[in-house]
Amino acid sequence: PGTGPQRLRISGAALEDLPDATVLDGEVVALDEAGRSSFTLLQNFRSPKNRFAITPLTFSCIGAGN
Repeated sequence: PGTGPQRLRISGAALEDLPDATVLDGEVVALDEAGRSSFTLLQNFRSPKNRFAITPLTFSCIGAGN
């Protein structure tokens, strides 16, 4: 595991079919072993001892171009 951008990955393939003007609303979360969002893990994600991935979570699509 790296730090910074290497640990925060959003798949381009997941986004490539969306219109260019698409606006997504969401946040990044750190999930614990049970799959629950943990703010403490998120605060400490740069720690070398942290082995949890940061995951993008989209709440809604605010707008999409034609």
